[in-house]
Amino acid sequence: VPASRALSTIRHDIEAYNSDEGADLYVYEQHAIHAPVTVHTGSLLNVSSTTSVVTNVKVGGSWHWVTYYPADKPNSDTTIRNDSSLTISNNSATASRVSVGSIWLWYTVYANVSPLSITASSIMSITDNVMLASDVRKVGSFMWFYVLHSLSRSFAVTDNSTFMIAHIRMEMTDVSGDGDWTWAALYTAIAPSHAISALSTVSVSNVHMVATNAVLKRELLSMLFYSKSTPMSITTGSTFTISNSSMLASNVNAWRGFYWYALYNTDSTYDITTGSTLAISSNSLTTSAGGGSVTARLVSMSGSGARQLGTSNGS
Repeated sequence: VPASRALSTIRHDIEAYNSDEGADLYVYEQHAIHAPVTVHTGSLLNVSSTTSVVTNVKVGGSWHWVTYYPADKPNSDTTIRNDSSLTISNNSATASRVSVGSIWLWYTVYANVSPLSITASSIMSITDNVMLASDVRKVGSFMWFYVLHSLSRSFAVTDNSTFMIAHIRMEMTDVSGDGDWTWAALYTAIAPSHAISALSTVSVSNVHMVATNAVLKRELLSMLFYSKSTPMSITTGSTFTISNSSMLASNVNAWRGFYWYALYNTDSTYDITTGSTLAISSNSLTTSAGGGSVTARLVSMSGSGARQLGTSNGS
């Protein structure tokens, strides 16, 4: 994208879709199927003001719902560089009277095997997006709702650049699920490295998750940042903040427990150096009624990462 481009005012209306045969349903606002995405030299790629409305839907198999989906191929980088920006804002997804036989994947950004690089005074922002679902009659094995999902590839914000997730609302009302339900603002796993360097910023703020009247046969896991088996460095005056976010759970019964974390780390090492900061502040969990156990921790570190949170040089 060597110039400004907007993908906006897309609307999907799906009503009375019925698949008893185990077929999958895919809804994508923007999908770079086979090619890398590069936004460069003062350009803007704007994915905004899209609307998806799904009513009275029965999916026999899995349901994939993604706002921005980079190429699901190795070496298909998403790169924003040289005073450029990728903006994903003011998008809404609404579902009611839904039944999913297998897995429900609901992602704002699904960078599954696509490296993300924001560099040279550039910005990637995911802001003012809404995900709402009600009368979810059945979900089979898993419910995954992520603002950004990144797996097995590097994530770098460097050289006075910014990555931001802000003002996100994820709300589920009247839910019945057979499998695990996982919510995350930023989910990263099994990647070679994550780097925030050279006066750069990563922030997760004002992410609000609401669950009302839910019965889940397995666990509910809600996290603002999840990191698994990925080295992370925050260096040279850079900042990573998780702040001003909330989880509200009312009448939620997760049979295998309800777990909430601001930062959940397993087997990831952290290196915070040279005047840099990792800050977690002003986040809240509120629960009422329901059943089952509730576990709440601001920070959970397990495995090797619990022993390798390193800081130096006034960080």
